[in-house]
Amino acid sequence: MNSYRQSRRRGGSLAPPQITTSISVGHVFRFQTTAAGSYSISGQSLGDLICMATSATAAYQLTSAVRLSRIEMWGTPSSSFAPVTVSCDFRGTTAGTFGPSRLMSDTSVGSTRVAHLVAQPPRDSQASQWQSASSTGVIGTISYPAGCVIDIHYALTLNDNAGVQSVTGTVAGATVGQLYVRSLDSNNSTAVIQPLSYITI
Repeated sequence: MNSYRQSRRRGGSLAPPQITTSISVGHVFRFQTTAAGSYSISGQSLGDLICMATSATAAYQLTSAVRLSRIEMWGTPSSSFAPVTVSCDFRGTTAGTFGPSRLMSDTSVGSTRVAHLVAQPPRDSQASQWQSASSTGVIGTISYPAGCVIDIHYALTLNDNAGVQSVTGTVAGATVGQLYVRSLDSNNSTAVIQPLSYITI
């Protein structure tokens, strides 16, 4: 039992107990793709998701570390009902994300059975551990059709020294002090994995 709980049970303490001031939370971001393609997720792409603008063309990460829990994807059949496939590949071949490889995929059938995938990094792999929000090591690669809905489940630790790490990719039309959520692939020249229900840049 930690010192904080002990002090509460005893009705108080002669000295303030030790606490952890860093803020770590879990969150789920939902995205939808505007075109088919593939994208390699890194600690940096997850770290870039939440940012604050410091000018019209600059923004900084609010996160210092991230840990991917799982990815869930839904690929809807095309208008011609041609099958579509979603996949996630944890290759485990990049420094910082070493571990056993795991490739998962699913394919739609007919007009009503969507392609649905739930993928987690292999247990005890480096890909399942905390990553620096500036790390470019590939955690996993997703492939998706147009219109695919993607949920990213992850944990994050807020930066104790905000304003250290700028986001990657182009920033334009931002309002100073505004909190934004970036596209998952914001470091690409044309971002297609767009966040839903958030203000984005």
